Amino acid sequence: MLIQAKTLESYSMNATDGELGSIADLYFESNTFTLRYFVGDTRTWFFGGKVLLSPESVTSIDPDKEFININATKDQIKDSPKPSEHEPVTRQYEAQLRDHYGWSHYWGAPIGGAGAGLGSPGAYPGPPGMMIPPALLKNDAEKDGRQTNSLDQEMDQNQLQSIDDLRGYSIHVQNGEVGKALDFILNDENWTINYIIVDVGGLFSREPVPLAAEWITDISTFDKTITINVESNLVESAPNFEMYQDFTRDDETELYAHYGQKGYWEDRS
Repeated sequence: MLIQAKTLESYSMNATDGELGSIADLYFESNTFTLRYFVGDTRTWFFGGKVLLSPESVTSIDPDKEFININATKDQIKDSPKPSEHEPVTRQYEAQLRDHYGWSHYWGAPIGGAGAGLGSPGAYPGPPGMMIPPALLKNDAEKDGRQTNSLDQEMDQNQLQSIDDLRGYSIHVQNGEVGKALDFILNDENWTINYIIVDVGGLFSREPVPLAAEWITDISTFDKTITINVESNLVESAPNFEMYQDFTRDDETELYAHYGQKGYWEDRS
């Protein structure tokens, strides 16, 4: 099922022994567009309650009740290593966190390796045929010539990015800027980001448009820009899209055809 990030962030989380809290953000790996962590806000339950939970821990999603069910107890989550409020998530912290829960170290699994889906370990490979973009995230040090320290290098290594931070980034296409990043659409079968939703109303006076994440060629945290390999005239004439409505395979087919691309679900050999 395809679901918008903002919709997921409106859901509550359930541990095996009761309600846990809400979802504050989503962290994804920028070089594979794979969701790695739900950022849980559990402050209504215990003080200092920001926690990271892997999609591996998700057992089910209930869209009607707006719940995500987590395979962990409240005490397990309360006793888990907590992320820093002001520092990037390092690989060392990830290893400690994943060892606490018994989750796999996903960076040791090949893309297209271990099985995907709810509660599955491993790399969460992209949909069959979907192109994995190149390493995209460019840190500030690369942009302004400063030398990276060990923390920067660790961040480069795991390349985790906040979806909330990317909202509002300028979207650049082949012919210039077309709008701002509004939201993202995820596939909850393998936890990949399939689409970015772009607010183009300021330029084209029309509703937002989705663009395939696999067409992204660069994400710059320094310039706060996302570059996508499409033409602006095609963005302007893109098929209609309604926020928070089901985005079906027919919608995907129409979108890919509009840009002259084969869908990730099609044979590209």
